[in-house]
Amino acid sequence: MRKPSSTRPLPGLCALLALGAAYACGAAVDPLTGSETHFLARCTAECGSGLECLEGVCTRPCTSDGECAALSPTAACVPSHSAAGGASCRVACAGDADCRGENGDWSCSAASCVGVSGILSASGAARAARCPTFRGGVQKPVDVQTTAARVPGSSNVQSAYADESGVYWITFDNEVYGVKKGAASATLFAPAPVAPVTRLSLMADATRLYWTEAGAYLQQPVEPSPPPPPGRLIAVSKDGGAADVIVESPTLVLTPAGVDPSGRLFVTTSDGYLNEVTASGVLERVANVPQISGGGLQMVDGQVYWPQEEPGDDTSTTGLFVASAGAGAPVRLTSLDGSGVVPFVPGRGVVLWTSGETRFDPLLLVQHFVMLNENTGCVQELPSVEQSIGQALMDTRHVYWESFNALGSSSPGDPEDAAPLLRVDLRTGRFERVVAAGLDVTVRTDLVGQDSTTLYVRQSPDQSLFALRKPD
Repeated sequence: MRKPSSTRPLPGLCALLALGAAYACGAAVDPLTGSETHFLARCTAECGSGLECLEGVCTRPCTSDGECAALSPTAACVPSHSAAGGASCRVACAGDADCRGENGDWSCSAASCVGVSGILSASGAARAARCPTFRGGVQKPVDVQTTAARVPGSSNVQSAYADESGVYWITFDNEVYGVKKGAASATLFAPAPVAPVTRLSLMADATRLYWTEAGAYLQQPVEPSPPPPPGRLIAVSKDGGAADVIVESPTLVLTPAGVDPSGRLFVTTSDGYLNEVTASGVLERVANVPQISGGGLQMVDGQVYWPQEEPGDDTSTTGLFVASAGAGAPVRLTSLDGSGVVPFVPGRGVVLWTSGETRFDPLLLVQHFVMLNENTGCVQELPSVEQSIGQALMDTRHVYWESFNALGSSSPGDPEDAAPLLRVDLRTGRFERVVAAGLDVTVRTDLVGQDSTTLYVRQSPDQSLFALRKPD
């Protein structure tokens, strides 16, 4: 039995899965090998060199400018934008030129210089002593308890997106709703359209929510073709108000790809290209990302990942590539196991993909995650159980997924099979089963979004959302 994701077909399913992964945001990053400085390099975990990973970059907490002088002559002590408060050493900028004059790897994002994650082209081959040492393979997870609560006003949810401001969703009736953090009820951002259209998926920046629309989606056959053009990108303030059409294409369907740290919007188009949406509402093709047939392109913080089949003498393989959107040549990270469509989950500095085998008597698809650290080149098998891997979300420390048998079978009316929610700490390898009071995770439960403290899951039979607190 393949894991069902809803009671009705999902339009743009591949695009939705890609988007969910694209916003899965982050994973553990080890320091680069070599002696180069790590100051302001992008990070999500350890930085080395006496630095800490604060608000996504390697820096140092501070109380005065003088404490930052040793890191850079232009560094200053800047108050934090996070709820935690405090301050850290930063280099202010008005544009990329201000940063690259001091460090060629820096660029300007949100008025502060940031560096790139050290990917393999820069870090070189890994040294065995630096590779992860925790044990992978089949293990028994340790139970960790947490809580879950239904998101107010959520039902009939087709797709969802979450960030630190709240959780937002599109219903199967093509309405757009959201619940801001701390709110007791849902806000209607866009009613069902008068003319038949297909609303595909969501993304957001700090102040606005975006979704794309295409032509009317046909519900039959069961495995339908993608919806037809025209394609439109729509925006609305997170505070509500009238929605605006940002860009429209008469010939292409648009799918949200992501928003980079400087606020640039990106969409993929149905011809297989990644495009930036300019301030004037024009689609500008990203030149350093090739045409990707069949989808699979994912974006994390301006880093673009895509699979690419590579024919060989006897068999073909699938390579995984990465590039900064619009800057620099693509880098081949690794070969994914197998050929064709290989599910992968990118984060900030690591990539996970699934590997496994089919067993018989009983029929069982056994899978596990393989992790590549982009900074060191280390490859690590993660702990797992002897089951298949369902939808996955990755944050700055853990990967979460549901476990079930993708080749199992059931009959109408049978009880829904349990699908334990598992997670692995990407730095230590600690393997846990997340148990939430009041929420039974089954094969019809879907992971649809997350923020730093909460997983959002869609639950049958009414396709409502639950907010599940991430265990400490």
